[in-house]
Amino acid sequence: MRAGVSRAQAAPDNYVEAINWINAVQEECEKSALGIPYLNSTDQYQNYDIPDNDGLVASMDMDLIRRAAKVQAKTWRATGVRCLLGPQIDISTNPTYCRYSGSASEDPALNRDFARAFITGLQSTFGDDACTDDQGWGKDSILGMAKHYCGAGAVEGGRNDHSDGGKYDVFPGNNFKAHLIPFLDGALNLGSATGACASIMPNYGIAYDENQKYGENVGGGFSEMRTSYLRDAGWDGMVTTDWQITMDSEPDSMMKNRVWGVEDLTPAERELKGIKAGDDQFGGEFSVETITEAYKKLEDEVGADEALARVRDSARRIFTCMNYVDLFDQPYADREEARALFESEANTALGVEAGEKSLIMLKNKGNVISKEGLGDKPKCYIPQKFVSGGMWGGGAPAHFELAIDEDIANELFDVVTDTVGEPTGVAKAMGPMASSEPSGDPVYQASDVVRATAEHIADCEYAVVLIASPDTGAGEPSSGGFGVASADT
Repeated sequence: MRAGVSRAQAAPDNYVEAINWINAVQEECEKSALGIPYLNSTDQYQNYDIPDNDGLVASMDMDLIRRAAKVQAKTWRATGVRCLLGPQIDISTNPTYCRYSGSASEDPALNRDFARAFITGLQSTFGDDACTDDQGWGKDSILGMAKHYCGAGAVEGGRNDHSDGGKYDVFPGNNFKAHLIPFLDGALNLGSATGACASIMPNYGIAYDENQKYGENVGGGFSEMRTSYLRDAGWDGMVTTDWQITMDSEPDSMMKNRVWGVEDLTPAERELKGIKAGDDQFGGEFSVETITEAYKKLEDEVGADEALARVRDSARRIFTCMNYVDLFDQPYADREEARALFESEANTALGVEAGEKSLIMLKNKGNVISKEGLGDKPKCYIPQKFVSGGMWGGGAPAHFELAIDEDIANELFDVVTDTVGEPTGVAKAMGPMASSEPSGDPVYQASDVVRATAEHIADCEYAVVLIASPDTGAGEPSSGGFGVASADT
C-alpha cells in the first residue's frame, strides 16, 4: 500500500496548494502498475476556531463534540485527508504530562464518552447537521486512529515519551486498567453505525513493572499483551505504530528513533517483533529491505504458510480501511467543495458555539459576570508577552504582544500595559557555517520591555496574567538531570 502524513494543515489561505499536491500524488499512483491510491493522513489541527480536544471536552456536550468532529472530518476529506492520526484519548493520571494539551482529560469515563462522540463524528456520514441520521461509512467519512494505546498519560515525571527520559509509563496507584477504558469501552464501542474506531496507534512508552504484570517491558508497538486486549475484544481494525520505532538513529541526528525496550535488537528483529505483536503498519518506516528481512525471519520461525497468512491479515485490514473511505473509487479532492466548506457560515457558527460552550469560569466572585453586563470598561493590567522569533515563534521575527488578543482586550477593558522599548538584541545568521558577526538590524529580546510599576497599576480593577504549565521538556537537559522549568508570567 501507499500511505503517508501531510502536515499541510489545509486552511482558507492554503487549501488550493494542499489539494493540488494530493491530486498530483494520486495521479502518479493511478499511473503505476497496480494503481494503488495513496492514504493521506494528518495530525489533528483545527479549522473554524473549533477548540482542541481538552477544550471540547470541557463543554461536557457530546452532541457538540460529535458535530464538531463531523465538520472537521468533512473539511479534512475535502482537502485530501482520509485518516486522522487521532483523536488522542490518553488519560492524564500524571498532571504534569507534557502532552496533556493534545488529549482530553484525566477522567477515564469522560475520555471514553469523548472518544465515542468524536470518532463517530469522524467516521460516520450524516444526512443532517444534528448528526441524528447516521449513514455509516460514506462520502464525508475519514478514518479515526485512536491514540496512544495505552498509558501514555502516566509517563514518568510527565516527560516526553519521544525521548529516552520519557520511555517509562508508571502506575504507582495500580491504575493501569483505567487507561484501557477510553479505548476498549470507548473507541472500540462507539454505539454508532461504523461500530468501532478503524485504527489504533500504540504508544511509545513501556508500561513498566518490575515483575512484568503489564507484559514484557517494551514499547507499545512491541507489546503482545497490550495488543491482545484489542483482539480479544473482537476488534479487527488496523494497528499503526507511532513513528520511528524500529530503525537505528542516524549519527548526530537530532531526531532519535524510539526503540524503547528493544535497543539491543537489529531493525529487522524489531520489525519481526512488531509483526508478532500485531502491528499492521510501521509509522515513518520506508525500508523495503528491512521489512523483507523481517518477513524471511518470520518464515524461518513459523513456516511459509503461516507467515503469508499473517501479512495477508495486515493487508486485509489496511485494504478494508482504504475502502471505508472510498479511495479506490474516488481518491481526488475538489477545490470547489473545499471552498464552499471554508466559506460556510454554519461551520463558522459552530466554531463560535464550540468556543463559547468550552469556556469555564471557576468562580464568579463579586458577580463579575451578570445580566446587567460590565457597564463602563474597567481598567485592566495586561502584560506584554515576549515571543521569540524563528521556528518557535511561528516564523515571525521576535516581538512583544499583549498576553491575550489585543482586539478582545480593548473591547472588554481599558488596557494598562508595559512599555516596549527599542530592540537591542543582536541578530545572527543561523547554521554551522554562519559567521558569529551580527547579521542585519537589531532584534527584540526579553529585556527590551519596562514592566508597569505598582504605581501605574494601582487603580486597575483587574489583571490578566498567563502562566505557562510546568514544562519538563524532553527530560534530558545538558546537566543530565531532570527538572521542571519555572513558570513564565
